[in-house]
Parts: sequence; C-alpha cells; structure tokens
Amino acid sequence: MNNKYFILALTSFVIVVSCNKERDRAVVQSNPPQSPQNGGFVFSSETGGATKVGLASDNSLYWTGGDQIAVYSYNGDDAVCRDVATLFSGEGSSTGRFAPETYSDNSSWYDPDALSQDYDFYAWYPAASAATPNSKVISVSNVSPVQSETVGFGDYLVCWAKTETDKSNLVAGSAPNFLFSPKSALLKFIVNNSSKTAITINSIRLDANANISGDAELNLATGILSAGSRNDVTYYPASPIVVSAGSKTWVPVNISLLPCAATSIAVSLGNCNVECQEDLTLSGIESGRVYSKEAVFISPTPKRTVDILNETAQTASSSSLETNKLYYGKANCLVMSKYATQGTLNIQLFASSDGFARSDLASSYTSAVTSAKVIWAETALYNDANFGIIGANLNTLTISKSNGVTGNALVGIYDANDDLLWSYHIWCPSDVTTYSNFRSEQNTKFASVYKLALGQVAGEQTDGYLYYQWGRKDPMGRASTLSLTNNSLVEITGASFTSVANTDTGEEINNLAYARNNPTGYITSSATPYDWFPAKATMTSHNYLEDRLWSTTDATIYDPCPEGYHVAPITLWEGTTSKSSGNFSAGSTTKLWYVCGGEFSVTGTNPTPHAANMGSYGYYWSSNVYGNHARRLYFSKNTNLYRDHNYHRDDALGVRCVKN
Repeated sequence: MNNKYFILALTSFVIVVSCNKERDRAVVQSNPPQSPQNGGFVFSSETGGATKVGLASDNSLYWTGGDQIAVYSYNGDDAVCRDVATLFSGEGSSTGRFAPETYSDNSSWYDPDALSQDYDFYAWYPAASAATPNSKVISVSNVSPVQSETVGFGDYLVCWAKTETDKSNLVAGSAPNFLFSPKSALLKFIVNNSSKTAITINSIRLDANANISGDAELNLATGILSAGSRNDVTYYPASPIVVSAGSKTWVPVNISLLPCAATSIAVSLGNCNVECQEDLTLSGIESGRVYSKEAVFISPTPKRTVDILNETAQTASSSSLETNKLYYGKANCLVMSKYATQGTLNIQLFASSDGFARSDLASSYTSAVTSAKVIWAETALYNDANFGIIGANLNTLTISKSNGVTGNALVGIYDANDDLLWSYHIWCPSDVTTYSNFRSEQNTKFASVYKLALGQVAGEQTDGYLYYQWGRKDPMGRASTLSLTNNSLVEITGASFTSVANTDTGEEINNLAYARNNPTGYITSSATPYDWFPAKATMTSHNYLEDRLWSTTDATIYDPCPEGYHVAPITLWEGTTSKSSGNFSAGSTTKLWYVCGGEFSVTGTNPTPHAANMGSYGYYWSSNVYGNHARRLYFSKNTNLYRDHNYHRDDALGVRCVKN
C-alpha cells in the first residue's frame, strides 16, 4: 500500500486517529466509549491517516468502531506513562478521536518535577499486540495471520507513529499530533484454478523462506520492526470459497506480512486436490506495500508416497491400536468404477466400543498419521501414469487413476516411525452393479448384494476373486487365470506375498497386530485347528475373540467389504442347488455367478504363497463360524456343491459382500 498518514492531536486527553474506510460497510460497535468529560485528555488525528481495516478505492485507510491504540510518553529515556485509548468518534473516516482508559488527566502524561521540557510520544496499533515497553522497545505479539474478508488490510495491520512536544504545551492542555504509518505489508492474490475439477477452499497456507509472521520487536524511537518468528501463515475463510475448473477468482484474502528481504512463498489449499504450479516470489516485503499475486493451481502429480502434516500429540501409534481398540477409517475397501478418475478414502481415527464393532470417532486420542503409501498394485494399474495419491490429510486420502483403468491395489497410512497404522484395498472393477432386494432360493431377503465377488475386475464369469483368510481385512492377491494348468497370481508391483507360521507371529492380540502390520503376509498353521489366529501356542483350544472379527449382520473394523457392506452370511446361499459349467446361480430372478476361482495356499512342495485349484473348485467364505472353523460355500466344476461347508480359518478364499 502507499504510505498514508494520520495526525493525532492531544487535547483534553482523548485520542483522535485517522484512517479511511469503505463507506458502504456497516460499523458494529457494542458499548462505544463516551466522549471524555471536561478536562479529559484527547488524542486526535487529521487527514490521510493509516491504520487498520480497509483500503478504500483510493487506497486510503480508515478507523473502525472499537479500535484501540497503545500510547507511550517519554521524558528523555524515562517512561512517564502508558495507556490504551479507544476510538469514540471518527468511525469510517481517516480522522479519529481516542479516549484513554486510565489516565484521562493531561498531567499524567508528563513529570511535573522533571527539568526537561521535551517529551516524546509514541503510538502503536493494534494496542492488543503490544506489551509494556522496555528501553523504548516493545514486543509485538502475533502480527499475523489475519482473518479478514474486507477489501483491504484486515484487523491486524500494524501501524506506528512518533511525535515530539514541549511540556508547556502539555501543561496548557495542547494535544500532540500523530502521523501514523504502517509497519507491515499486505498480500492478496487471485486463485487461477487450471485443474480439471472445481475446488472448494477451506484454508490457505503460506510457507516462506523468511519469517513473515509471528512475534517481533519494534524500536519506538526509530520505528524499525524486527524480523518475525514464523515463516508460515494459515488463513481460514469465514465460509468455503468455490472456484470452478478453468477459472480465476479474486480470493478475499488479506494477510498482513512482516517486512523482510527477498522471499519465495509456497501456497497450498487445505482439502483441495490441486497444487500450486510455482511459488510466489517477492523481491522483498516493504512496510506499507500491497502485493497482488496470481497463484496458478493445477491437478497434482499422483505420488506413491505422500507426507501428511500432523502437529498434534500422536497418541494413536501403531503399538497402541489393539490395546485401545482403535482403528482408522470408515471401511477397509474403496470402490472406484472403471470410469472414475478420483476416489476419497476416509482415514479418521475411531474407537471400537464392543469387540470389533465399528463405533464413533476416538475423541480421547489423536491421530498418529504422518504419511501414506501405495503398498502394492496390480501392475496394469500401477503403470497407469495417473494412479496414485493426489491428496492427503488427517481425514482423507484422495486416490486418482485414468478413466477406463481397472485393477486392485493396497494403500497404507504410517506413523512418524514409519510403522504401518492401517491399510486399505482400492477396488477398481469394470462393473460396480449391486442387486437390490436380492433373495436366496429359500426367500431370505438381502437389501443389496454386489454383482462381482470382492476383487473381481473384468467380469462375473471370467475373472478371479481376491483371496482372504477368514477374519482378516487385507487380500492376498487373485488368480491370473481360471485355468487349472496355471496356478499363478495376477502380477503386482510394490510388494510380494510371503508366508509365516502363526507360532512365529505371537499369540492372540499380538497375532492380530502382526496381521495388521503385515498385510502381505499369509499366516500359516501346521496343527489343528489350522488357524492363523491361535488362542494358545498349542493351538488346541478355540479363541472366541476371533469369532467377532467378522459379523453376520454388520461390518466390523476388520471386514474387507466397501463402506455399508459386510461379508455375506451363509443364508445368502440357502436352498442353492443348481450349477452350470462350474458356476451356479442363486436368487428368484436375479442370478449371481460364482467362478471356480480356487484358493490361496502354501504346500510342502511349494512353500511360496500361490493360487491353486482355479478352474476346478470355487471357495467363498461366509461370515458365520462353526466351532474352531468357519463356514464356506464350496463347489467343484462338475459334481459337489456344499453351501455350508466347515473349514479351517487359515485358508484364503473368495468373499461376497451384502449390504449391512
């Protein structure tokens, strides 16, 4: 801004200050100060003043109701008086009159016994930011950021004035005149949204390579303001700002910045999946200047690893999740259709209230998330130039891919120690159809059923499903073909599937933690009851805690299905008897197809986890348990069909999802 001034005249001790304000803006002032009584001291200012709120069309400044300035009086180097004075007249103009709160008698502002006749007066705006001076140096607290929707400087523009007067003038009741000048600068900019989608701005953060905000010191004698203490500013609009794709919008951002040398400023928008094309550059920030900059935002480059800012205490670390029954996210699977280019995954922190049931936000704990990564992806999806994470904060991850690309992936969130907190399946099928009001052969009704088995991509009759150990949320890959002669998995990039014996992973809660921390680890068992989640090292007794990992009625925190769905109960297949070419149908009118997708296992001859029995057998877990085992749908290509077959829980089979 241009350096504007205002003159403050000391009369009966009331302060008058000047600044210009938008004439069409209403001024709200509760309990305004009254004009001082006869004999009261007044500070006054004349034309052209510089202080806070707005820049009028001619860049002049003006006073607002409730404005307060700090005034200091010195006789030589000795402080005589300090007070806060409040505007009582002159709202909406560049000339104001201010009444001191404590010292309303002009004799309070000079030392009657002092021989010196010269007095220095200093004034500072805003008064609330200035501490009591020491040796003519005042501490100025939190000069910025500011929250202002006005056209001009905003409530935290800092201004300074100095004037000299003779004691005889003070004795006679004459008021000194202040000539204010701003000590900070103003930054405002236009948002150029060159991305492919509209953006909604909830916050704007500036990160500079110099200190542009925070605490500083002002030398009252020289008016020199020291460097600030922070290099960042975050601005929160009063209401979200929407900028459509391919358009420019002046954002009513008025951020007061401290003077500094040449600097570059990185601009980021909270909760927006865009990134600034380049930093803003300033050759220097000078007092009283208005800097207007255009920030161009583009669609971000997808990343396989992103950092997430987290300045809070991180109590929900990886080591504490099972102990405190905490979990991250509303669901463990995000569905993105073949034609979708973006998907949003919830990663908020929740607490389980009963066993593994989903519950409310964990208000007593704070998120430990500091980064997110792509753990693995089917290679065709991984090689998509637009696949990756394009937005990340403590609430959500935004996943991107190209239109028409399908496949499966696994992403994870990590704490500051790079320990995995939680992982999520990204499912990108060619068909996201769900059948409403689906009924089994014996007329058991389901609100909705996914047409495809979990992880199928190309189609219900041609594609393999993902493999899940009973009660676990993370998949073990899927068959690359339904041919019995090829027991290979669909190729993935980023990780590989491994196996470990359950006796090596710990017991009970520790074993569950191992499964969460190692989503690509297939946990094997060599003794009855062949369970990846043993109750004891002997693995001979049943662990009822495990029975609640999945539920027949609702999604648990370890359910692998998309939000609003859970692993199908055995009743989905009630009365099912018909088969055709290795697939069978269920339902009175709508048909569900089940491929012979085989299973995921290790054997003595092949200890590497692999697909087996594809094209010959179909295996699908239900959410029901039976003693030490769980129930599954099992059929062969040509003969057997068992809709409630009991089997050991360390096997990895297919899953169907029904609505909660």
